[in-house]
Amino acid sequence: MNTISYKKLYQYYIEIEKISLTATLKNIWKIRQLPKELKEVVAQIISKEFDKQSVSITNVEYYGITLQELVEQDGMTRIGAVLFMDWLRREPYAAMEFMRTEQFRTPIEPLNDEENKIVQQAIENLKKAGAKDHFDEVVKEEKIETDIEI
Repeated sequence: MNTISYKKLYQYYIEIEKISLTATLKNIWKIRQLPKELKEVVAQIISKEFDKQSVSITNVEYYGITLQELVEQDGMTRIGAVLFMDWLRREPYAAMEFMRTEQFRTPIEPLNDEENKIVQQAIENLKKAGAKDHFDEVVKEEKIETDIEI
């Protein structure tokens, strides 16, 4: 049985993509939900990324959109493109509409220190009011740290 090494996937997100712990756990949870075909692509990406080999991802296509196009033309990371392909598979209209309208927006400038303080205060106020992050359960569930079966 093939598996995706939890440790390698975790390292990929933290060391290569350099995203936060929460985002890493959310993405690992999303990968657990992928169909077998896309999990196999993720396994190939992870194993080749750490071995510094080139990764060919041209074999997956939905609605005329390929992983290679998403990586090379739209600038997505390889695993980000796999997650996008899953969204395209599940919700083709929404994903295509996003590609049509959102991909050419200019990126948001990073927040400065004062803006970060305002955002943190707003988050604290929401928590005091009883608001919860809807991904709290996902993050708790993902701390299982088991390999992902394909």
